[in-house]
Amino acid sequence: MFVIIVFKIIKNNDTIDFLVCKILVTFVQTKFILKTSREILTDLNYIIRKIFSDETIVISEESVPKDVKGWDSLMHLEIIAAIEEFYKIKFTFKEVMSFRNVGDIVGFVLRHVEEIK
Repeated sequence: MFVIIVFKIIKNNDTIDFLVCKILVTFVQTKFILKTSREILTDLNYIIRKIFSDETIVISEESVPKDVKGWDSLMHLEIIAAIEEFYKIKFTFKEVMSFRNVGDIVGFVLRHVEEIK
């Protein structure tokens, strides 16, 4: 429905309609495309809880693998693959090797999601 409304606004080509269209597009980008660090952290908590089958796990941007029981190098790769699948992004090897904590992962996800839009 939103796409049809925007198309009609663009088709009319009036100045007011163009302004309304700009506002709508900005709203959609902000609400549905762009993610905040907090939202990504919430997503990562969900992903990690599912991988470890443990709903009690709570991670923060300062969390490191040793903070989560069982998060070894093999699980790290599984987590990275799950994040890539969840966000439909791909990390480079260099990026993966540079992750020091969850905050680093959040930062890279933000950049990749921004590139997609």
